Formats: sequence, structure tokens, C-alpha cells
Amino acid sequence: MLPVGTLTSREIEVLYLLAAGYSSKIIADELGISKRTVEKHIENILAKLLAPNAPAAISISIKAKVIDPAKIAVIQILPPTK
Repeated sequence: MLPVGTLTSREIEVLYLLAAGYSSKIIADELGISKRTVEKHIENILAKLLAPNAPAAISISIKAKVIDPAKIAVIQILPPTK
């Protein structure tokens, strides 16, 4: 069993945007938080999922059905709102 249940809703939000290819800066702007906060969320995600990097965390999350690839595709076609 993967430790994905420990991700917060904000971490899952960040993970979706990261999976869609957004930079930390754009994610910060979209969520109204600082870039450093986004980076901290990413650090927490990697630690909780025991992932060595963001692509691995995304893969683990998809396999565990925490994030939906179809939703990632939708996010990819929508431009940032800010």
C-alpha cells in the first residue's frame, strides 16, 4: 500500500498542476501562495510518497488513483487564469 492517503488536499492540487507541466511560479500564482510554499508542498509530496523526484511522484499518484490522468489533460489545455 502506498502512503498516498497522507497527502493533503492542497498537496494534491499542487501535484495536479505539477503533472500538467506548470512551474512552481505559475502554481504559486494560480493558488495565491508563495513560490516557496509551493516548493515546500513539493518537498512534502516527495517525502510522503517516498519519491526521488516529481515525475516519480506523479507516476506513483496515478498508479494509486490519487490523481486522474484525464484531469491532468484538461488542466494542460486550460491557460493559467492569472
